[in-house]
Amino acid sequence: MTYAYDDLINATAANDFYGLVSGNDSKGIDELGLSWGNGWTLVAKDNTDSSDDVSSTWQGISFTVNASAKSPEGFWSLSGSGSSLATGPLQLDMVAVVKSSTVYALYFFDDVLFDGSAVGSWLSPAFNSKGVQQDLSHLSVYLRMGDPYGVPSGTGPDSEGMAMPSGGGMAMPSGGDLAMGAGGSLGPISDPAPNAVPEPGSLALVGVALGAMAAIRRKVMRRSA
Repeated sequence: MTYAYDDLINATAANDFYGLVSGNDSKGIDELGLSWGNGWTLVAKDNTDSSDDVSSTWQGISFTVNASAKSPEGFWSLSGSGSSLATGPLQLDMVAVVKSSTVYALYFFDDVLFDGSAVGSWLSPAFNSKGVQQDLSHLSVYLRMGDPYGVPSGTGPDSEGMAMPSGGGMAMPSGGDLAMGAGGSLGPISDPAPNAVPEPGSLALVGVALGAMAAIRRKVMRRSA
């Protein structure tokens, strides 16, 4: 799963993944004892099976989430409006719950920015016994205030590019049980790392080598003269 507070080009993958959990998140997620801590508030929910959606007000912001059509994969958007956004984006911790069939998975985003709109992509976490990916049942968004001294996710130069799910192997979750017949990785991967910058020691060695080559060249030229 991915998140971006401006557009999909700058989407980043979730920081952590927890799943799969049987049932649904109707009682919230604090009772799961998540390693990400508790204090989570359900702010919005899009239920593709019925009109049982949730739109609520939290921290002075009215939230609505749209998970697009009922399908095994798609895009989602989170909208919000309120006076709390007047001074600029809020820094939030977010957990997105993706429910399919009889199980749901949780995706944790640490210290993301929200300025009134956010977008991202999602994949169904559930597969049937034949390995067919199941359609989305609902997508829920839980929030709490982020760390104002932390580094916001998805705002640095390394965050550019669309994070895509890995196709090889099953990602190891931080808790819960894995669905039967699941294939591929359920945990999205980050973008490829940018070209490495040489360390100071390496730069020093290169400088010494270039200096030695210049000295040898001058000596050869003097002999030729």
